[in-house]
Amino acid sequence: MGNISSKTSSIEKDHKDLANLLESAKFGRWEKVWEIIGSPMNERKSWMLNCCPENRRWTVLQQAVWWNNTEVVTKLLQFPTIDTYGKAKEGKSEIGDDGGLTAFEIAEKFKYSGVSQLLHNFVCGIEEQEIDTFHAYGREIQNQELGLLRITLAAYKNTFHPSVIDSSKPLAVVLKDIFMGIDTTNRWKTVRDKLSESVFLACTAYSEELKNCESREDFFKTIVNVYTDENTRLYTRVNTALRRQRSHGYRPTAEDLALGPYILMYQLLLMFWLKLEKESKTTYRKMLLTKDHQEKYKKGIKFTWLSFVSSSVNPTKAIPFPTCEPEEETCTNVTVFEFDNTCICQWQPRNIEKFAMYEEEERVYPAGSQFYITNRTVGNGETRIYLKLLSS
Repeated sequence: MGNISSKTSSIEKDHKDLANLLESAKFGRWEKVWEIIGSPMNERKSWMLNCCPENRRWTVLQQAVWWNNTEVVTKLLQFPTIDTYGKAKEGKSEIGDDGGLTAFEIAEKFKYSGVSQLLHNFVCGIEEQEIDTFHAYGREIQNQELGLLRITLAAYKNTFHPSVIDSSKPLAVVLKDIFMGIDTTNRWKTVRDKLSESVFLACTAYSEELKNCESREDFFKTIVNVYTDENTRLYTRVNTALRRQRSHGYRPTAEDLALGPYILMYQLLLMFWLKLEKESKTTYRKMLLTKDHQEKYKKGIKFTWLSFVSSSVNPTKAIPFPTCEPEEETCTNVTVFEFDNTCICQWQPRNIEKFAMYEEEERVYPAGSQFYITNRTVGNGETRIYLKLLSS
């Protein structure tokens, strides 16, 4: 992924393909659907199956349910990328209010027994994907098109970037253009409304909170504030979505894609909102890692963290938390990351303290920040890893 130096050439094409895909599914033109996404054995853009873009309420699978087409539903369930947990956006259909309903629940409401049975018997494993937080810097990371942000721009292009995207611009420049448009025009209202619609699929309470923002600054503050809410742990789901990205075989879940507009907006604020000041002092992050995971962090290595990364200027407030999955070995290896943030660049961590829900003296790095491991020590029951923030 790199520091968002990714290409933007595919965004316009993906935007058009998504529009054609959902329109074709709406009108039952399934040959066109297969032309765009491929087949279960020869996938092209099968990640689009779980996408519910701007101006649409249902995914391809939900549209197939509406058609009561057991043959199409059967074929869709054969795609490794399919996520049957995806929910419909707020709105009504022949069955009344169907906002928040999955494909199975829609089939049940319509009393389509054949389709309903197919979905009821299907075991969806897309959320069981292996996730790694460590990505060594190399050609694969350099060349990776930042999956989730790029996909979000394709799905919500008219919301975030109504004009044609210049494919010669790197993604970082496109993101700055987007932020300037939101920060200086009334486009923030459109972004707020579309973001609220999308977040509804993952967190209903925050959907309403975002929708009620009456000023641009309130909207920006709310984006930061909801990230820090310990009760909903939205930050965990957001960062899981970001860590799921990869160069090959990327399989975003429906919730990953629903959180995309929120993630994109938070990334814009961390990179460009001047009210989030850059931090140049040393910051700290404490984590509980598996031994194998801990051993990946070796002196002299460059690596990328694909997610947003929280740290604190106060080492006593750098509270440890695990990153391993429940089925893995117990995370008992205390690891302290000590960050050198003296590199003056767009990737310095931002001070979110004024807008956070809790006082943790928190500093957050944008997603995709890169680091160089300058040293590693072991003592007092912990491993300390010294990192230097890189500008690119």
